[in-house]
Amino acid sequence: MLSRTDNTNYNELVKSLRKTNNKLKIEHNDRDTESLYRFGWFYINDYKYSISGWSFRKKIVTFEDELGNKVKFSVANRLTFGGDFKKDGIVVGIKKKFRNGIANWLKDISDKLRT
Repeated sequence: MLSRTDNTNYNELVKSLRKTNNKLKIEHNDRDTESLYRFGWFYINDYKYSISGWSFRKKIVTFEDELGNKVKFSVANRLTFGGDFKKDGIVVGIKKKFRNGIANWLKDISDKLRT
């Protein structure tokens, strides 16, 4: 359960991220971890990020992807520092959707064959 200040900071962050040109999906963490991971996973442009640091006074959030690359995001200005969030081109995006669609279809067929 998030505290009142955490909930306010989280809502402000989500509102700021949604106003950018990035695609956003959030996967909440069910457990209470008492750390920055309590906010869950952020899928920005279909890449998985977690919050690795937050300066509450300056309103700057540091996101880290699965490879350890960090991106600092200013909540107030909606700007990134030290790099941008990864974003796929049109062709790569279509390839990913196609591969994921086929993988899900094959998974469903496999599940049906097992039952």
